[in-house]
Amino acid sequence: MGAEGLSQFMPGTWKTWGRDDDGNGRISPYDPGDAIMAQGRYDCALAKQVQGYKDRGQASGDTLDLALAAYNAGPGAVQQYGGIPPYKETQDYVVRIKSLIAKYESVDDPPGKLPPGKQMAMPLAGNPPVTSPYGWRMHPTLGVRKLHTGTDFGVAAGTPVLAARDGVVTFAGWTNGYGNRVVISHGTIDGDQISTTYNHMLAGLNVKAGDHVKVGQRVGPVGSTGYSTGAHLHFEVMQNGKYVDPAPWLGL
Repeated sequence: MGAEGLSQFMPGTWKTWGRDDDGNGRISPYDPGDAIMAQGRYDCALAKQVQGYKDRGQASGDTLDLALAAYNAGPGAVQQYGGIPPYKETQDYVVRIKSLIAKYESVDDPPGKLPPGKQMAMPLAGNPPVTSPYGWRMHPTLGVRKLHTGTDFGVAAGTPVLAARDGVVTFAGWTNGYGNRVVISHGTIDGDQISTTYNHMLAGLNVKAGDHVKVGQRVGPVGSTGYSTGAHLHFEVMQNGKYVDPAPWLGL
C-alpha cells in the first residue's frame, strides 16, 4: 500500500510525525531511531483522538484497541464504524500487537529471589487474593465434584505471571482445559521431582519449551482461557508427577 520502514508509515503521515530523533542528519522512516520515536508520538496522538470519539459517543471500545486500529486503518475508519473497523487485517493487527506486549514489557524485569524461609515465591506480584484453594469442590464450568488441583488467584487480565522458582520450561502452549499453559520443571528438591504450572493465560506467552527461567521472571499474562469463568491464575505444584497443595510451598 506504499507504507515505508520499520513502523510502516505512509509518506504523507511521515511528513507530519518524522523527526531526526537519532541525530544522524537525516529524517528517514528507514532509520529505527526515527521510526520508533515517530510511531510513539503518532500512537499517543491517536489515543487522544479516539478517546475524543468515545467521549462524544462516536465510538466505543478499549482506548488501546481503538488507537491500534487507527494506526492500522486510519482514525477516520474508527470514527466511521464506531469502533474497530470490520477489516480482518485491522482486527488481526490489534490482537497480534496486544499479544506481544507482555514479551517486551519483561525485558527490563529485575532478577527475583526466593523469600526467606520459603520454597517458592508467589507467582504474582504483591499479595494476590486466593479465590479458590486446593481441594475438592464443584467445578464451576463442568458442574461435577472434582479435585481442584491448584490454587486460584483472582487478579485482572494482563497481570504478569511470574516463575515461582528457577527452572526449565517443559511446556508452553495451548491445552483445552487449561487454555494457555506453562509448565516449569524445578528439578529435584529434597529428593522429589518438582514442577509448577501456570494456567488460563492470555496469548503471548513470554517463554517457550526449553527456556531456562529465573524466579520472578515473567512467563505470560493472566487471562481466562480454557475452562474458566473469569480472569485468574490457576497455579499448580506437582510432586513426583502428582498434584499437591501449593499453599505450603508458597508459605500461605
